[in-house]
Amino acid sequence: MTAARITTLRFTGQFGRAWPVFVALALGGCVASTPKTDPDGFLTETPDWVLEVAAPGQNLSTIKVNPEDGCYWYLHQGPVEATLLPLRSRDGRLICTAESPRAQGAVLPSPR
Repeated sequence: MTAARITTLRFTGQFGRAWPVFVALALGGCVASTPKTDPDGFLTETPDWVLEVAAPGQNLSTIKVNPEDGCYWYLHQGPVEATLLPLRSRDGRLICTAESPRAQGAVLPSPR
């Protein structure tokens, strides 16, 4: 028997049919969770870290993730019209998801 075959037998022998569960649990932390949104696409629950880093003066009750850039945007109600504006941190940087193509220079969630 080769070393690879012995290792395979040992692995399946120790874990039996439960190995898919171990793999699923190990990879579970790698999958990005989809945020809960209302029918208009606004977040129903804004992540705490976003609320902590967001600059004052932005409407934190109307936040959505822009699918084009992966960053958080909020609805600004001006005197004439409502406009989506990028959500910014206290130091003026964009606030984005970890999957954002604009991640460089943006505020991102800290790894756990």
